[in-house]
Amino acid sequence: FAPDAHAEGVDIKAVTYGGAAVEPAGEGWRARLIFDI
Repeated sequence: FAPDAHAEGVDIKAVTYGGAAVEPAGEGWRARLIFDI
C-alpha cells in the first residue's frame, strides 16, 4: 500500500493467492496476503 498512490476508501476487489504465505514467526504466525485493488 502506497498512501501517496492509493486514496483512503479504495475497495479491495479480491485476494491474490500467488505469493500468499503463512509461516511460524516467534511465538505466533506471520501471514502475507496480496490484495487486488
